[in-house]
Amino acid sequence: MVTERSDPDWIRTLRPTNNTGKIRALYHAVKWVWDSDGTSSTPFRWRINLVNDSENCVQLFGDNSNKARCNKSNIQRVRRVLHDVRAHHDIVIS
Repeated sequence: MVTERSDPDWIRTLRPTNNTGKIRALYHAVKWVWDSDGTSSTPFRWRINLVNDSENCVQLFGDNSNKARCNKSNIQRVRRVLHDVRAHHDIVIS
């Protein structure tokens, strides 16, 4: 878990917990998709299924059935990247 603010992989997590670790893992998976393809000149929609063992992450990012109570800035950051990626690719989080 990266908790050092100067580290480029830090996603505003002040306390290393199991939940923040799973949010961070999901962030890096979505960011990897964006960095791998981004907005390439060749329009090709990928179909991606991100599998996560956290019911909380699936509810926060997959079906939006859960509202954030903690780690709101982290969750917003993941949602922004996820929104950008979903504009170009089909992503399911299960």
